[in-house]
Amino acid sequence: MTASLSLHEWRHICLSKKLRNYEMKIKTKKLRAYLIRKKMSNEELARAMGVSVAEIDKMLDGEAVGINTARKFIRYFSADEAQALIDWDAIGKVNPLACEADKELPDNEDEIDEEAIEELLDEDDRYGDGFDEDDDL
Repeated sequence: MTASLSLHEWRHICLSKKLRNYEMKIKTKKLRAYLIRKKMSNEELARAMGVSVAEIDKMLDGEAVGINTARKFIRYFSADEAQALIDWDAIGKVNPLACEADKELPDNEDEIDEEAIEELLDEDDRYGDGFDEDDDL
C-alpha cells in the first residue's frame, strides 16, 4: 500500500530545493494502457490536464517533461496513481510514496505469480480465524 499525500503535500515535495530542476519521465506502457482503458486520445488527455498535445507526445515517446507538466500530471492523476506512472529510475529519484510492499511486486503484470499473491493474502490472516485484519464483522 502507498501512503496518501494531499495535493498540497505533493506540491511541497515538488517545490523543494532538491526538485527545482525537476524533470519527469513516465512509464510509457502504463500511460498507453491507461489511455486505451479509458478510450482517451492524446488530445483528450492534453485538454483534461491543461497541457499541449506535444507534451503528451513527449511523455509517450519516453522524453522528459518539465515541472509545470509534471505538476499538472500529478494533479490530474492524483499522487497515488501518478507515482505508479512515473519512471523513478529514469529520473534518478526515489519515489517518495514507495514502501517495502510495493518493491516486492513486479511492474510487469505478466510476471506476477498467482501463488505468491495467495501467500500474501494468507499472511493477512494473522490471527488464524479466517478473517483478514480489515474485514468488517
